[in-house]
Amino acid sequence: MSFVYSSAATRKLPWLLLLTATAFIPGLLGPFVLDDHANFQLLFAWWSGETSLSRAIFDNGSGPLQRPISYLTFAMNMAIFGEQPFGFKALSLVFHLLTALALAALLNRLLTVHGMNERRAAAWSMICAAAWAIHPLQVSTVLYSVQRMEVLSSLAQILAVLAYIQGRTLQASQARTGLLWLWLAFPATMAAGMLCKENAILALPLALAVEVSALNCLPKTRSVWAWTGILCLGVVAIVLFAATDPGYFFGGYAARDFDLWQRLITEPRVLSHYLLATFLPFDQNLYLFRDGLPISTSWAQPISTLLSIVGLLAVSALAFGIRRSRPLLSLGLLWWLVCHSLEAGPLSLELAFEHRNYLALAGLLIAALGLAPTKLLAHRHSLWLASISLLLPLWLLCVQRSYAWGDLDRLLSAESPPPPQVSRRLQVIEIARGIEANDPGRTQRAFAALENSGADNATIAATWHAIVDCSLEAKLSPSRRAAFMQSRPSVMTFQHANWLGMLSRRVDNGGCDGLTPADLQTTVVRWLEHLKKPPHAISMRQLRDQRLLPQDAER
Repeated sequence: MSFVYSSAATRKLPWLLLLTATAFIPGLLGPFVLDDHANFQLLFAWWSGETSLSRAIFDNGSGPLQRPISYLTFAMNMAIFGEQPFGFKALSLVFHLLTALALAALLNRLLTVHGMNERRAAAWSMICAAAWAIHPLQVSTVLYSVQRMEVLSSLAQILAVLAYIQGRTLQASQARTGLLWLWLAFPATMAAGMLCKENAILALPLALAVEVSALNCLPKTRSVWAWTGILCLGVVAIVLFAATDPGYFFGGYAARDFDLWQRLITEPRVLSHYLLATFLPFDQNLYLFRDGLPISTSWAQPISTLLSIVGLLAVSALAFGIRRSRPLLSLGLLWWLVCHSLEAGPLSLELAFEHRNYLALAGLLIAALGLAPTKLLAHRHSLWLASISLLLPLWLLCVQRSYAWGDLDRLLSAESPPPPQVSRRLQVIEIARGIEANDPGRTQRAFAALENSGADNATIAATWHAIVDCSLEAKLSPSRRAAFMQSRPSVMTFQHANWLGMLSRRVDNGGCDGLTPADLQTTVVRWLEHLKKPPHAISMRQLRDQRLLPQDAER
């Protein structure tokens, strides 16, 4: 392990682990959230004997590669702890600790390559890795069980970059060994990461970012140019594939409230939100439910769109321009940009999720090291000052947020977006929680929030009024029936199809006086006629499977 940790760094590892573990312990007893249950359905079926383990791991429908390594770790969870969320969160914390150790090793290598003495490099790498590990922004990745995929992918990317640095530094003295690191260890680690989550492919541009900035002092070799060529060929192949089969990458926009152009001009604003949450990690900037973020409709609507785009272009130009004069600062900025390049790009994903900052946050810490004056980093009191002024506040904020994640109602209260944003996902959960707790006031507040936040959300409110009334009273009043049948969404999302299915099952079972299967079919046909764009094929299949379309519509 000498190439990973120096002896000085090894002595500090227990403090890094202890600080991180204690910050997340308050949240380990929390519940599954959002799509945890949906992603674990096959695992639950395997646990109850309804399907095979191989199907749960290799045929789960989670991404193009099925992410079998991630699902294998989830299966390990169930084998040890059963179906309880605690086991999932605890093992995710273990992988988070391992990722923090890997990041500390990477930072240590970068600092020593740039001439910092072993003891000082060990201390600063541990402080930065600890700040990354206990930043409250990481809570919504570590304690959101299914996002272990992100944790494992990030761990693999860091290890792959470490392998790249090791190969590059060995090429001058041990050419064959260096080639093994570059052409065996690096691609193998990256491939393993892609079997956790496909975004581990970013290990390749991350390694090249290290090359053009932090390692520009080393002589360029044929391997470097080969990796550059592979990256370029990969980009060209993706572009050609997207041109021949655009539906593979962009078909999901049919089920989104935004189109490709709106996503591309909104994402710079999303990145600015992430930066705000990074540097001011307080409650108003940290929230899980970001689906109510306003969409940019033009360059200047809202004006923050243009400002964010200009800022992003300026950061990109700065990162490339200072790669020789301030290599670590350049690397930090490039790292942050690369980590966001895939999920902030043209793929038809949701606009914002905090787990996309998980590995990107490391880039900002590298940039901080590169920005700090050499004399400051070398001063004997600077380490203590950084530990107290940086780590202590972050630890307290992380504990506070972890505590909120330890209980569903605390989480829903703490993770609500700031006004005027309204999260439809949160309000639907609030409706269900109000019913479970026999708290009609809570339910009505959630309905009011939806009804007063636009026609699309009002449609959701009308649908859920029908679901709730049919479930609790087995009857739908004429006014609620009229509101539901006259509602008109502008987009048919996957959620709409799921909610209509819930309502259909209640109506088909004869559990809703006042609403018939014919009423549902009429409403769905009117919805489809009103849509701004054709619905996604999956949504249409769901509607047909649930007999929510008449026979002539199916043809």
